[in-house]
Amino acid sequence: MAHRRFSGILMVTLALTVRCASGDIPRSEDGFNFLSYSVMGGVGYQFSITHDALEKSVWDEGDCPRCSPKRAKVLAREWINKNTPLKDTKEFEWECISIRLVHVHGDVWFWIVDHEYNIKVGGSGIPQSFSVAVLADGTIPNVKKVKPRVRE
Repeated sequence: MAHRRFSGILMVTLALTVRCASGDIPRSEDGFNFLSYSVMGGVGYQFSITHDALEKSVWDEGDCPRCSPKRAKVLAREWINKNTPLKDTKEFEWECISIRLVHVHGDVWFWIVDHEYNIKVGGSGIPQSFSVAVLADGTIPNVKKVKPRVRE
């Protein structure tokens, strides 16, 4: 199980690193979009982070943004349980596998909180995954469901 989880984390991290490094984050005059793809029925969730939202996502003083990693983790899990088809149950639960601080520019930052939907006792299979953007002020950007793009 540990090997499978490590492989999954590595693949997701590499994919996001390549997307960010290649400039493949959709941008618009209003801001930019962070796409979180799940394997829940092939639905993608697009977090739209506007320039106004980024202005509030400033890490301007102190050793940690106003929204701590622990708070970002709680907010993301609450959002997932409220807004996606898969919920925490007695048999399954969302588990935080990583929290990343993303630098946009200057003092503007936001968190990406990655989760896996795991079986609590026994079982096997490929875990569902989901990532949530949480701004440095603790807000979650606007989200809409989108059809995932297929890369060739």
